[in-house]
Amino acid sequence: MALKPDPWGNGNAFMRADGKFKGVSPQQFVDYLLNPTNLPGLQEWVDVAENADGSLIKYCKVKAPMMTARDHCWKVMVDRRDDGSIFVCIRTTEPSHPECMVSEETGCCGPAVIRAYYYNGSLFRMSEEDGVMEMTEFIWQDLKGGIPVCLMNAALPAGTVDFNKNEMKLLKNM
Repeated sequence: MALKPDPWGNGNAFMRADGKFKGVSPQQFVDYLLNPTNLPGLQEWVDVAENADGSLIKYCKVKAPMMTARDHCWKVMVDRRDDGSIFVCIRTTEPSHPECMVSEETGCCGPAVIRAYYYNGSLFRMSEEDGVMEMTEFIWQDLKGGIPVCLMNAALPAGTVDFNKNEMKLLKNM
């Protein structure tokens, strides 16, 4: 994982993650992204719609430690490429679906929830190593509030390792 300052001056940083996963295909990883059952802090997940262009609209609400819940309304595009790799783009959208509408009263989807911004571009492909899938992802998000650096430093490494262990269990059972 690498965290870099936003080149356009935004206070949030870009995160790049690279990983290798044994015994997992790109499609299994995409299936997991479209229905994440063990996302840390996940409180709600709704499959809202499938658009004519094949993109999907997803709604989720997530609570991180020491923060109030954030909600997301995402447009998910999946591009299956000729070489067997799969590119996935997940980004915040504001469709006219009731599950994703921002309340004029609260400024968010539900009571005590803050609308966050999220962008994830991920490429999944099989490696030249036998049975190994490679993943590269770029993430930019604005959670509309700060997470103390000490909490991020403490939570990310251990949380990432634990999350990846759980993720691998789920992927292998798909």
